[in-house]
Formats: sequence, C-alpha cells, structure tokens
Amino acid sequence: QPRLPALPQVTEIYALENDYAGVFDTRVKTSAMALMQRHCLRSKEALAGSKKKMDKAGLHWRDLTFKHKKKVLKGFEVKRAERLQVSSQSSKNSLERCTRTTFFVKGDPTNDVKLMSDLYCEIILKTGSPPDPNSPVFVLENGDLLTRDQICKAVQEVLVSLGVPKHMAGSHSLRRGGGTMYHAAGMPDEDVKRMGKWNSDAYKLYIHCGDELTKKWAKEAASKKFCFELN
Repeated sequence: QPRLPALPQVTEIYALENDYAGVFDTRVKTSAMALMQRHCLRSKEALAGSKKKMDKAGLHWRDLTFKHKKKVLKGFEVKRAERLQVSSQSSKNSLERCTRTTFFVKGDPTNDVKLMSDLYCEIILKTGSPPDPNSPVFVLENGDLLTRDQICKAVQEVLVSLGVPKHMAGSHSLRRGGGTMYHAAGMPDEDVKRMGKWNSDAYKLYIHCGDELTKKWAKEAASKKFCFELN
C-alpha cells in the first residue's frame, strides 16, 4: 500500500503540537520534515537507518549552502538567507550529486530555508560554534542521529490524528507530499520529475491531486521560483 502524501500542513501541525520553540529535538524533526518535503528527498538521503548509521549518500552540513543573492553566508549571517542550495544524491543507486535551490517565502511557517537557518543558529548557541561541515545534518540533543523510524512516527502521529490509517503514513509521505505540492502549484510534470530526481514515470504514482484549498495553499508556498543547477 503506497503512502499518502504529507503536505506542509502536516509539518506545521507537528511543530505546534510538540513545542517547536522550546524543544530542540522537535526543531530537528520539524526541520527534517520540511527539507525532505520541499526537496522530495528519500529517507536515506537525510536520515539514519534502523541501525542508526547514515547512508553514504546522506546529507552533511557541507551539503547545505545558505545564500543571500550570490553571497555565501556563514555563522549567524545565515539568518539573512534568501535561498538554500542542497547537494543530494542524484539518483536512487548513485553516489553522484546534484543540486537544488529553494527560496525563502515570507509568512510560510514550514519554509525549509527559514527552518534550516534557525536550526543552524540554534546549534551555534548550544555549542558555541557553527555545525561541523562533516557532521550529519539531523542530530538529536543527546547526540543520536535522527532516524527514519522517528520521522515515520512523527508523520504518522499527525496523519493518524486526521483519520489516515497508520499503514498509509510514513517518512516516504514527505517525498510524495513534495511532488504533490509542486504539481498542485502548476509545475509541469517534467519539472516535478526532475525536482524529485525520478528517472522514470514512476513519479506519476506519487502525485495526488488535492482540492482547491490545497491548490491555493501550494501556489502560495511555491510562489518563489526554485533552481535546477548541477544535475
């Protein structure tokens, strides 16, 4: 049974119900959900597996670049970021990389640029220095890597409360949610396919057409043009 898509509202509800501002682990999980959804990432690209080990293609801080126009930002300057470039696995079975850039959208509570810059600055406040470039991006307060099972549970927590059967919700719902959001915003199918790095037409199985309210929200969330770079 394929997972149902998790749209940005799922991330927002999780953040509100689990004290995003006061709990560091909630900040980490919310940021992971937003980044995975906006970049249509596979779980292994962002999260540790069941054995709490990162895949070779997993994201590290060196793979994220905060920018204001053409300037690369460091330290607390990332608060000014208007775009976030992410280098991720180019295909399911390749260690080659490609890049995608998303943009800051004012007033969007689940915007990945805002959430990731907030997480970056929170790490500086907690440790006294910026994140180690060679460190995995999503690390909990106790030092453990954030796992696929934990994000699966977070997504299920929200979707089940909204009436979705548990077996139809999981971490893969975020990847599906990204494709669905971009499709609902009017992005051409070929660009949806490219955004999610699908090599076949299997991406069509990921897209669920939402109602008019979902379309309206998605258009607002996707109002900034994203960039394809190294592909």
